[in-house]
Order: sequence, then structure tokens, then C-alpha cells
Amino acid sequence: HHVPTLRLLLTAYAELGKIDEGKAIMAQLRAEAPELTVSSYVSMGSNESPLRQRIAHAMRQLGLPET
Repeated sequence: HHVPTLRLLLTAYAELGKIDEGKAIMAQLRAEAPELTVSSYVSMGSNESPLRQRIAHAMRQLGLPET
């Protein structure tokens, strides 16, 4: 799996209100990157990026731990 693609896919599902589908993708992402948290994701790049903020919001919606 390609982790950036999984992040975008879970964001799309969350924004479409398809929470169950988003959670399934989140489970795949967690299997690929078990150390991932919202804060570790945000710290990978600019906190000012609108796309990074959208993805972080989706991750929170789908239950990824903040820290």
C-alpha cells in the first residue's frame, strides 16, 4: 500500500460522510504505519497547509489518536 494514497482516500471518505469506509482505510493505514498519530502527521510538514489540515481533521474524525 502507498501511505499517502491511503491518507487521501480516508480524507475523501470522511468528507463524504462515509465513516465506515474511512475507518476501514484508517485500519489499513494503521497497519502500514502503526506509530502514526495526528500530531506526528501534522509535524511532517507545514502546519499552514490547507490540505494537511483537511487530512488531520479527517484522521481525528476517524479516531486516530492525537498523540
